[in-house]
Amino acid sequence: MISLDEARKRCIFEYESGRQKSIPLAELYALYRELYKRGELPRSYLRDPENSLRVVGRKSWHAPGAAMYALFPLLDDTIKVMEGGHLFVEG
Repeated sequence: MISLDEARKRCIFEYESGRQKSIPLAELYALYRELYKRGELPRSYLRDPENSLRVVGRKSWHAPGAAMYALFPLLDDTIKVMEGGHLFVEG
């Protein structure tokens, strides 16, 4: 399940287990923009501190990274997932 907390400018992602992650919309948008700019976004890309700092404004990539990657295919039909969680834009 996905919901928005407009007051806090966050997206709430709920896993099938019921666990929730709160994701800043600014970070979600920054990743979305980077994915479309590059055409693909492997999970390892943001583990590089330079990429992480440039894209999301911090040197380390940590939770809720997996939740953000899981959201994209749900939000946009042109975004696909390859084995290992590698995202790419189809077409």
